[in-house]
Amino acid sequence: MSIFTPDLIIHGWKTIPNKNQFDPSITEKQQCLQSIVKLLESKNIISDYNTIYNKLVERENAMSTGIGNQIAIPHVRDEAIRSFRAVVYLLDKEMDFNSIDNKKVKLVSCFVIPINNKSGYIKVLSKVSEFFRNPDNRSQVFNEKTKEGLYKIFRRLEDEIQV
Repeated sequence: MSIFTPDLIIHGWKTIPNKNQFDPSITEKQQCLQSIVKLLESKNIISDYNTIYNKLVERENAMSTGIGNQIAIPHVRDEAIRSFRAVVYLLDKEMDFNSIDNKKVKLVSCFVIPINNKSGYIKVLSKVSEFFRNPDNRSQVFNEKTKEGLYKIFRRLEDEIQV
């Protein structure tokens, strides 16, 4: 089963100006994480929205997954996750993700990992981080104009990883 699938790749995800009357403090980063978790829930990849969202936020509060170079790689491992998948958002505009280099993020690639996967996800996160350290790879992703093109890039990456 593929980690990257076309239905979990969003080209040009748009943040919504914060008009949340119930919680005006919600950030773009939180909106993004909520959207990702809702997408995962709609695809039946997770069984508990609140658990996964709260764990992602908890992880971000402990240490940002903004790895620098305009990339964020949020990730969570939990028993409420049914299959190892990645959601990829190429954003319509950069957003603050509290990245280690203090640059705003253009790409969010969120990995959800079943609790019984103890080693495969470390390999994937390592390879994805390594892939994005290369400026040519980042440029190729940031300049891709279509969802299909993004999917092809990430499928090639997955083929290299061979999980």
